[in-house]
Order: sequence, then C-alpha cells, then structure tokens
Amino acid sequence: MRVYPSGRKTFVFKYTLAGRGRWLTLGDYGPLTVSEARKRAMRARVQVSDGEDPREASQRRNARHVTIADLAIEYMAEVSAKRKPSTARAYRQLLTTHLVPAFGRLRPEALETADVRRFHRGLQATPYAANRALFLLSNLLTTAEHRGLRAPGSNPCNGVRRYPEQPRTRYLSRAEIQRLGDAIEELESDGRVSVHAAAALRLLLFTGCRVSEILALRWEHLDFELNLGRLPDTKTGEKFFPLTSPVLELLDTIPRSPGNPWVIQGQRSGQHLTDLARPWRRVKKLAGLSGVRIHDLRHTVGAWGASSGLSLLLVGKVLGHRRAASTERYAHVGIEPVREAAEQISGEIRTAMNSTQNLGTLIEIAGRE
Repeated sequence: MRVYPSGRKTFVFKYTLAGRGRWLTLGDYGPLTVSEARKRAMRARVQVSDGEDPREASQRRNARHVTIADLAIEYMAEVSAKRKPSTARAYRQLLTTHLVPAFGRLRPEALETADVRRFHRGLQATPYAANRALFLLSNLLTTAEHRGLRAPGSNPCNGVRRYPEQPRTRYLSRAEIQRLGDAIEELESDGRVSVHAAAALRLLLFTGCRVSEILALRWEHLDFELNLGRLPDTKTGEKFFPLTSPVLELLDTIPRSPGNPWVIQGQRSGQHLTDLARPWRRVKKLAGLSGVRIHDLRHTVGAWGASSGLSLLLVGKVLGHRRAASTERYAHVGIEPVREAAEQISGEIRTAMNSTQNLGTLIEIAGRE
C-alpha cells in the first residue's frame, strides 16, 4: 500500500519485466478491499509470467472510456501552455460552440469520415468557422492517434474538403479616412470615446499594427532616440516598427499616469485598455463605415503602401508579415502605379501616332493641290 501526504492510500503491485522494475496501481483503499487487491495482483502476476505488461493492458482498457470531450480537455491544457492566449480562446470557443456538442460523447475511434463530412456541411453558412472547426477536430484526432486511441493514419478529417474562403479584405478610400478622422475627433471631444481609445484607433491607422499589438504597447517599448518601437511578443514573434512623424506627434498628446506602463490605458488603475469594440462601433457608425471591421484599418495601410508604388517586400516589412504570401493580397493594388505609367506611355504613343497620321494627311492634301 502506498500512502500519500494527503492521506490517500492506494494498493500497488511491483513487478519486473524485461529487466525493468515497474509499478501498477491497483486501486484506492476503501473502495478496494485487501482481498480484492490481492486478487488483482495475482492476475497481474500471471500477465507478467506470460510476458505481457499489465500496466500497458490497464492503459488500453482505460482508453476505451476516453471520449472526444475528455480528449479536448487534455488538448486544451497543452494549447494553453504552448500557444498564445488569443489562440487558446479561439480554440476553446470552437470546442464549446461546435465540436463538443457534436462529438463530445463519442470515443475517438468511433468517428467516421461520413460523420465529419456531415458536421462540416452543417456549417456551410459560415465557411470560415467550418474550416477552423475541421482543422481543430483534425488536431484532436491526430492526438488520439498518438495516444493509441485510433489507428495510425486513420484521421477521418483527411477525406473532407475545405470550403473555399474569400479573403475578407476592405480598404478605406481617402474620403472614408477623412470621415473616420472627423468621427474620432468629434466623439473624443464630447467624451463618448476616451482619449486613449481614440489614440489607439489613430495608431492602428498610422502604423498598420494589429489591435492586440497596440493595446499591449508599453512606453518602455518605444525608443525615442532611434524613433523605433519594439513589440516583443506578436503573432509572428518579435516585431519592430518605425515611429514616424504622425506617430510621434500622436504619442506626445497621449496622457500618462504614474505607475501605469501602458501607452493605451484602461479605466482600471495600472491596466491597459482591453477592448476597442465599443468605441469602434461608435466611430464607424458616425463615419458611415457600415461593414468595415477594425482589422480593415491594417489592410488600409497595406493597400495605401502598395498603391504608392512601394514593393510588396517593403509593405510586408511595415506590416510585420512573416510570409510573403500574406502580403500578396495587396498585389492588385500595387499594380496601380504601373497601370498609370503604362496609361501615360501608351497615351503619348497614341498622340504621336495620331500626329504622324495627321501630318501625312496634310502632305497628301497639299500634293493634290
């Protein structure tokens, strides 16, 4: 019997297999009597005599009772330890909203491709969420394979095709940006949007940073000698961004509080602002920007950079993209300067051609005369 500091007592069986000493927990004292524990130990000894590991056999028996809901709890514990909090929240939302209600009571080995395809089809109205849920379910079932709860290579998600996704990209025009600026200024002046929330919205448009990056920005991250901002922990790792003249002028107007290290302060003392959703709704309503997401401010920075003739490489550096493919969505915008140049060249050539034709006509007429 093993006695723990908490007072818990368990029966254990010690054995040697293939030259290695091992322990098998037989059960807790109380629910399990001494007599029953001895019977279990004798059965385990027979297994050892036959060359079988009783502990592995016990694990296989216990695995038969593991459900997808159990697997999700274990998986989320690993995700919470290794992934960013925002990723963990997104995964947890998918699990509680879609996956656990649909498959939580099933054992991992019971899931078939037809079940997954039916589930995915049921979310066709929201293809983005359907594909994210399918991706997460595939991860869960791969974990099940690693734990021996499914046969290797049997993941039923592999046979389900993802829905095509249209990039949700929206850029603001010059007129829309002007209305946005006017709306921020009006709402800030009458107190419907706080000074820090207004500054955050302006910083999003000046820098192209993500919302989470601006909200987590600390004064210590800003080097005013080099005019450089440093974000130590972003979606793509450490990121630097230049403190341009508009950014520096804006930072100079943001009020600071003693003991608060955050650039965008929240209402609670010593905390940063955690949500821009409410002020953004007020601003975009006043500006008449229906259907525009706050993330589209970042897209606008990328689009304006590309339309100014900057290379996609430079635009990607400004936005902090790790992969070139992330910046390619602005390629059609970046062609505009080329299109304008080509329009000018072809127009001048056409003018020259017309001038030559007109000259030839005049010469012909003069010859006849």
